[in-house]
Amino acid sequence: MIEVVNRDSSIFVCCARDDAVHHARVLRSALGVSLGRGCAIGGGAETAALISRSDLFVVLLTRRLLLNPIVLFEIWTALSLRLRIVTVAITGGGYDFGEASSVLLDMQSVLSGTLPTTSARTREITPKYSTAAEELQALIMGSDPDTTVAEVGDTLHASLTAVIALAWTPQGSKNHLAAVVDDILLRMPPRRSQRRQFSIDHPGGGEGTPAAARGKGESTPNSRRRSKIGGSKSSERSERSERSEDRA
Repeated sequence: MIEVVNRDSSIFVCCARDDAVHHARVLRSALGVSLGRGCAIGGGAETAALISRSDLFVVLLTRRLLLNPIVLFEIWTALSLRLRIVTVAITGGGYDFGEASSVLLDMQSVLSGTLPTTSARTREITPKYSTAAEELQALIMGSDPDTTVAEVGDTLHASLTAVIALAWTPQGSKNHLAAVVDDILLRMPPRRSQRRQFSIDHPGGGEGTPAAARGKGESTPNSRRRSKIGGSKSSERSERSERSEDRA
């Protein structure tokens, strides 16, 4: 089930629905009010199209996040689309960064239930690893038949572990929530429509990147073309000057 303020969603909020959907709804509402635009909460394979229309992807870190195949698929989709990702650690949510790293690095074994459990908490929350592995593989197959569950785990590990998470205490004050929203919005990139327009207006600069921001020594097809044309004209002027001196 997808929960959307409107179809033109700017931010996609990803969460494990069984332990974080209430928090996601609170954050989605606050972000929508601040932006004046829609924000969505995912919940199925059909959310891939909605993710592709978003400008920012927010992940709420809780205990059951990495055991939910739909959530894993959503994060993998966002990474495949190269969306900017912001992670928010929920205080008291039970997300363990060290354990999460281990799960991601050996996701195929973990989700298949073949890896021996290492803690009471892991035994408590992993009764359906085999089903989760099969469901995740089925979701991936719809987008990229060549990608495996293990490769998804490697991709998520390389990306999520490199992101410094924001901290949010849902029981905190309104000012605290407002500060978290501000921190998220500070990471908001230009809207995709604006980046596409810039690319059209400034073709030499690439998508969303001004040409002036390129290295001074870096040449572009347009600059090389101008240099070649300019060089030809300089050569012609030099030849005409030499012929005039010979006649004199």
